[in-house]
Amino acid sequence: MDLSASSERRILWSRRCMLVSCCVIVCVAKLAAQVAGAPGAASSSTGRTGQGAIEGTVVNEATREAVRGAQIVVGSEAGVPAAVTDANGHFAFRNLAPGTYFLQAQHPEFPLITTGLAASHPLTVTLMPDEQHRGLIIPLAPGGSITGRILNEDGKPVAGCSTQALQHAPGQSGSALYGAHSATSDSRGEYRIPGLAKGHYYVAVQCAEAIPVARHAAHPPIPQSAPQAIQRGADREAPKQKYSMEFYPDSPEFASAARLMIEAGANIGGIDFHLRAISTVAVRGRLTGDPEALHRNLHVKLEPRDAALTSLVHYPATVDARTGVFRIENVPAGAYTLVATAHEPGHSYQAKELVDIGSGSAGPAPMELPMIPGSVFSGSVEVEGGQTAPENLRIGLTPLDAGNAGPPPEAKVEKDGTFSISGILPGRWRLEVGGANGYLKSLSVGGQEVSASAFTVVPGAGGEMRLVMGTKMAQLEGSVEGIRPEDAGGAWLVLAPEDADMIAAGRLCNTSTDRAGHFHISGLAPGRYRLYALTGGPACTAIRQNPRVLQVIAPRGKSVNLEAGGRATVQVSVMPVEELAQAFQEIE
Repeated sequence: MDLSASSERRILWSRRCMLVSCCVIVCVAKLAAQVAGAPGAASSSTGRTGQGAIEGTVVNEATREAVRGAQIVVGSEAGVPAAVTDANGHFAFRNLAPGTYFLQAQHPEFPLITTGLAASHPLTVTLMPDEQHRGLIIPLAPGGSITGRILNEDGKPVAGCSTQALQHAPGQSGSALYGAHSATSDSRGEYRIPGLAKGHYYVAVQCAEAIPVARHAAHPPIPQSAPQAIQRGADREAPKQKYSMEFYPDSPEFASAARLMIEAGANIGGIDFHLRAISTVAVRGRLTGDPEALHRNLHVKLEPRDAALTSLVHYPATVDARTGVFRIENVPAGAYTLVATAHEPGHSYQAKELVDIGSGSAGPAPMELPMIPGSVFSGSVEVEGGQTAPENLRIGLTPLDAGNAGPPPEAKVEKDGTFSISGILPGRWRLEVGGANGYLKSLSVGGQEVSASAFTVVPGAGGEMRLVMGTKMAQLEGSVEGIRPEDAGGAWLVLAPEDADMIAAGRLCNTSTDRAGHFHISGLAPGRYRLYALTGGPACTAIRQNPRVLQVIAPRGKSVNLEAGGRATVQVSVMPVEELAQAFQEIE
């Protein structure tokens, strides 16, 4: 079994934030390594300097005590290096030019919240010429922890097991879990998972090693007079056991797991596990089909069919690339998908088979998996009105199925508007056009019109793709009611397609109002949308990270129908932040 301590890469992959605040987070992260030579102070490292200054203190949000050793990273055009707080939690940036600066404090013992309405955002400071901005207070919430013991059925401690604090991965599906933090049990069976940001968590434990099983517990003794081949064969097929994966409190099923609330700086103790030993089997077989697949970065693994577990655990196979014979050891009972993939640029192969292993049953019979090559499509790009397709267009496909890993298929569109794209495995895909000034008006695959946001390629498919690009973009303008006086920056708006597949593709548009509450958005693809007005950029970021919340707040959105080349005017009311917070609680 291959344990995955964290699959945050599946989460951060899909954020395409258009908000200024998120762009700043990326910017300051690049500056984090530029630590100032003297603790607590830094100045501009470029030619743009002045007499301005920003000074302040980083404090523990819970105790209000000073935080020593916090790193302050800055996003700005001036290229300011980072500073580290001194023993009094103090920091200073001097010789600063006029402009806007974005400050983010970081410390290993104070984890930043990265999703939801409570997500951490940089502090914005705007300096006038020679302005001295002092007395700034940056609070950091201390991390919480989870502690407990891992015991076997006899009450004895189990060492070397991985415990994980799990959260739902942000995204449209919302079903996958990822390990936010993990810890390994010691010789006393004790574990401690530190550094947890305030929020809800599930806890799971996995033990990788098999448990030795005495032969007489499963089989009668083999007579000494038996042929040597039988004795050796029996040795190779000795039964094995392992501890089952468990969710707190002592359940092999995620549906029965308890959700724990971790407050800032708090420890939840007594999260103990009592593991059960279960029988395991071997899954084995041979890969058939195109022999070239055996030499193209081949991977074979067994994945749980429960979407919540696919990012947490899988069982890799050992494969003989000469013969295609594979074997997967120590597989417990469950419902799985056996997946074999092989990838090289321009070449992809895949084989899939459902595997069900009952509790206490023998291992499945050896199976044969034919490796099917990915489909090849030739295509053309047309522009409405008979215009010539622009140069430098690229066609890219993104897999929507977790099993379709590897280099995503892509192709360059030739000057005559044609392209060829290969290596498209069976499954669900999303097509995007890069370098286009207009929008993708329609897509047909194999003569059938499909949604570019989500379409299915069946085994053995191939043929023609036809893309039609539209050029008549739409515009939307209007005003927002209900902006409070304290919201000096106005309101933020999210324009979301009514098509759920387009929302999953990240087709959300953000903008903000002016001080009078007016807004204008241009360059929009025609279609049906819902418009939401929100208080503050963090609310927009939270919706982008968890677009499932749009299903809950849909009645609060203003329905908008944009015609090709048209211009629509709407009026929308601000959604109270309390109502949005309640909607996020519902999707959790």
